[in-house]
Amino acid sequence: MIASLGEAGVDVSGVQRSPHATGTALIVVGATGENSIVVCPGANARIDVADIVIDPHAVVLAQLEIPAAVVDFVAAQTDGFFALNASPADSLSAALRDRVDLFIVNETEYAALPGLRDARLTAVTLGSRGAVLYRNGNEIARASSIASAVVNTVGAGDSFAAALTLGLLRGDAPAAALQRACAVGAAAVADHRSQPELRLLSEYAADA
Repeated sequence: MIASLGEAGVDVSGVQRSPHATGTALIVVGATGENSIVVCPGANARIDVADIVIDPHAVVLAQLEIPAAVVDFVAAQTDGFFALNASPADSLSAALRDRVDLFIVNETEYAALPGLRDARLTAVTLGSRGAVLYRNGNEIARASSIASAVVNTVGAGDSFAAALTLGLLRGDAPAAALQRACAVGAAAVADHRSQPELRLLSEYAADA
């Protein structure tokens, strides 16, 4: 796992190691490409916040397959752009909710987290219907899905989240960033791997 990250250009020097098993997701993919996931957190559940070293101005993209206390800690230690893929849906502290600049959720997660209705910025993925972006509860952008042969949707959410975060950070207009993220997500579902190999963000179309 660590070698794979390193080969992709990720700095893995701060990765904590644990004697417990690597976190594992048990994934069942249906005939239409939709999936159900059961997560066994393993080492993910044993991150020691005392050993986390992070630039206080770092950009952060996090999700909830690690303990909420870890996410809360990192949010409190940084003042840079903070994006949270609130998956799997879980209760959020008031401090975290106020700290997050961008929430990314699917329809089910959005329904389970009513506190996001007036969040600063929330992207909701709609599967084959694309995605919508809300600012303080008001729709500011909507993107269509990209036609793609659906093989495996496991990596789609992560790919979408990364693409949207990077697009917004580099100054893309919200509609363009959202549409490009949908294009990246479509490329991910067409790849049989749950960790799809993707091109540079600029190589994906920002219009339907």
